[in-house]
Amino acid sequence: MKPVKPDDKLAAVIGSDPIPRTEVTRKVWDYIRSHNLQDPKNRTVIQANDQLKQVFDGKNRVTMFEMTKLVFQHCELSLKSEGRIPECLKKPEIRNPKPTWQILMCGRPGRRN
Repeated sequence: MKPVKPDDKLAAVIGSDPIPRTEVTRKVWDYIRSHNLQDPKNRTVIQANDQLKQVFDGKNRVTMFEMTKLVFQHCELSLKSEGRIPECLKKPEIRNPKPTWQILMCGRPGRRN
């Protein structure tokens, strides 16, 4: 997986090194468990401390499903931060200057019927 770079708020929880998305989730859960932030009655609810509250947009309690959405709002692809453009986002090179209808009407380019 491609690494993502956490912003300053999330970096206070998981560190500032670019890591894959799966590792981000794992580190956030490690933080939650080590600080005993799960609701004892409903384990799907996380009770935020001061650092997590900044990541959770000021909310005191979030579900684990909301947590994933809120956490990844604080990540960016490390390729963007380096200024490189991924291959899948580059514009395709035009190889045939003929309009598409001419190609379809004639079969192969350069062949006349």
